[in-house]
Amino acid sequence: MSSETSTPYTPASTSTSVAGNETVTLVEEIKKYDTEALISFLQGQNLGLSETAIKILEKEEIDGHAFLKVAEEKLRSYGMPGGPAIKLADFAKECKDKKLRSFSSYKTKKDLKEVLAKHGVEDGRITDIPQFTPIRELTGKKISLNPQFEVVGEENTDCVDYAIKALEELICITEGKQYQIAIGFAQNVIQRESAFQTNKRKRKADDAFGEEYDYLFGIVTTATEWHFLLYTPDGDFLHE
Repeated sequence: MSSETSTPYTPASTSTSVAGNETVTLVEEIKKYDTEALISFLQGQNLGLSETAIKILEKEEIDGHAFLKVAEEKLRSYGMPGGPAIKLADFAKECKDKKLRSFSSYKTKKDLKEVLAKHGVEDGRITDIPQFTPIRELTGKKISLNPQFEVVGEENTDCVDYAIKALEELICITEGKQYQIAIGFAQNVIQRESAFQTNKRKRKADDAFGEEYDYLFGIVTTATEWHFLLYTPDGDFLHE
């Protein structure tokens, strides 16, 4: 396993730290997107964009900054059909009001209970997270360990302690908490959910694992206590 630092993946050409802040506006992230990154982001939003709409965005070189100012009439003037033009213009307006919450803002047992409830663990107890059987062989691709790696999800963003990648796919997120293990669990669940969304934006049909790679591992540790988790679209699982 390589331990050298690689450039954090976000759909943007530069990254933004949110250390010390609980939220950062989605607008601040989108403004950094070049045309390719913007299209990847939009394709992950279930807008049902056609190839025609995508090609128009490419042809007109619509980047993140331009997208935030786009209007339905302007998109129609580029030859875009009414359906996608309306969807994109409305979505651009929604993005202006949306904020991303920092992983490090999840600090209390209440946060943990809310996070776990979202994933089907209603009473907030770590021991009630379903266990999973570890998968020993994921891929023959090159694995890299990336400290202080920035992850940008649909609702949350921040730098994680460590991210393990196979090529460009995130496969494991590690969160270290010396004394507050519950906080580590809450933050790691959110981190893996955001990393999963990052993978969805990044992935193409011929990329690393194809469409079947729909899980992501997590490690929460105090250095003496270790917990291994698995995130899937169907819920969170724990291996002790």
